[in-house]
Amino acid sequence: DETGMNESMSMSDDDPDVDDSSSERDAKRIKSNVDQVEWKAELDRVSQRLIVPKATIGDKNWRSFLDSSMEHLRMMDEVSKSLEPQLQHISRTVSGDIEQIATKEAIVNQNF
Repeated sequence: DETGMNESMSMSDDDPDVDDSSSERDAKRIKSNVDQVEWKAELDRVSQRLIVPKATIGDKNWRSFLDSSMEHLRMMDEVSKSLEPQLQHISRTVSGDIEQIATKEAIVNQNF
């Protein structure tokens, strides 16, 4: 609001502790070159996106968070059950490969 801005600026002008040059710099920074009609049109265009839905406000917020957390937990359980055999197979394969590498490394170290 332009009147609120002028009031806050006039209060700083009355304050003896405020440097006049910094007040002038702030006034120049605050001044906008945006047309008020364009600003209001843009505000009308985006205002619906800025409104928080009522479903996320209040006492039901924790309940929806808990429900979504429980759903994610259920999904993770399902995925982990299907992945466990595959991960065990990979673990056995990698362990075998590491043993082979260690054996070959020991042979190379003995020969050189």
